Amino acid sequence: MTDWMNMIQKLRKNEGEQGSEKDQFSEIAKIFNDQKICIEYYRSKKKVLYKVTKKSIIIGRATKVDLTLQDPTVSRNHARIEIIDGIPVLIDLGSLSGTQVNGKKITKTGLKSGDTIQVGDTQLFFKVKDTKNSTLKMTTNKYKGLFNSL
Repeated sequence: MTDWMNMIQKLRKNEGEQGSEKDQFSEIAKIFNDQKICIEYYRSKKKVLYKVTKKSIIIGRATKVDLTLQDPTVSRNHARIEIIDGIPVLIDLGSLSGTQVNGKKITKTGLKSGDTIQVGDTQLFFKVKDTKNSTLKMTTNKYKGLFNSL
């Protein structure tokens, strides 16, 4: 497991001191500079691979969102994945059924490769392919509380 994956796991577990998100994100920036991000899911028993090619994508049922899911339990604008200073962040957009990552309901959380995202009755699998050996060293624990999983 890479250093940045360990960092995201620690961030999810920790609560407590909070600085500004912008400051905290800036300090752990550029993790994903040399990586390809995609979302895998199944539609009619066929695997679908959605390549994330921009810094922000909307997931939902509406036809005008970036990743349209044909699931009546998914809100029109259900969730957003945003790359903030190199960190992929999943944000629930006030959906009726909520958003879960690895079985935990979230409002906002960082993502790492292998995470399972649940929107409505649809499971999505967040994947990152490393195109270069990317590492991150955690020097302090001041990143506590960066992501608030509920």
